[in-house]
Amino acid sequence: MLKKLQLQLFITLGFMLFAFTAKAQTFPVTISTQLTQPSPIYLNNYADASTINSPIKVQLILNDLTISNRQVRLKCYFQGNGISLVTNDFVVGARPLHLEGGFPLQLTNIDLAPYFQFQNIQGINPNQYAQALPEGIYTFSVEVYDFATGKKLSRKTSVTTIIFQNDPPFLNLPLNNASIMQQNIQNII
Repeated sequence: MLKKLQLQLFITLGFMLFAFTAKAQTFPVTISTQLTQPSPIYLNNYADASTINSPIKVQLILNDLTISNRQVRLKCYFQGNGISLVTNDFVVGARPLHLEGGFPLQLTNIDLAPYFQFQNIQGINPNQYAQALPEGIYTFSVEVYDFATGKKLSRKTSVTTIIFQNDPPFLNLPLNNASIMQQNIQNII
């Protein structure tokens, strides 16, 4: 009985020691992603680098201050409502991304547009790419990989958005063919 109790105590202490020494995997790059509403309903709108307002903004921070000029690449995922696409490992037209330790790198639609071009994504056909996305909830995720070694440098960071198609505006005033008197103060209803 005493040996059995000692064995149980030894096993319990072993598990406790293992629990204190085990730790979660840490990555050197932190990702912050922001989607502005309303989200575009066409994938080619995400691939448009000429728009002023960027629908997606991604910020990368290399937490290791001793590293400078580390070239990285992104892997993007877009999933939801029957659509699941992922970018190719090497994206045609994407500019090289270099991280400096401690300095954030802000990516906007100008930098992210090539990741949404049809030639750079897998998982959908040309017809799905040209059509409006079905209304629903979508998840946009990003991972960072080392360009030279292919080693994963960040955890997969996701942000959720709701995509819906707005109805066109309904003009209710003035009535059709109504005569309107000119006023000094104009109110737009």
